Amino acid sequence: MSARRDPVEVSFGKPVTLMTVSDFDQAIDVVEVCIDQVEAGPADIPGLRPYERKRTQLTALQQFIEDLRLYRNERRERERRAAQK
Repeated sequence: MSARRDPVEVSFGKPVTLMTVSDFDQAIDVVEVCIDQVEAGPADIPGLRPYERKRTQLTALQQFIEDLRLYRNERRERERRAAQK
């Protein structure tokens, strides 16, 4: 049995189920800053491990931001449906 915690909860201190649309917007902003920092950083040097390479970091951050956008859209939809009731 795995005891891994959700990356969103680890990174932003709340489980996805308790985050608001505003929380997701802030999280997306944070990840976008991280992407900017990686892109502005130095070029890869020979001998880096795969997870240390710029492309690997950018891919992981871009996937993370896509996940956050999906979670945010789901939360918006739930809030919209709740408001209609």
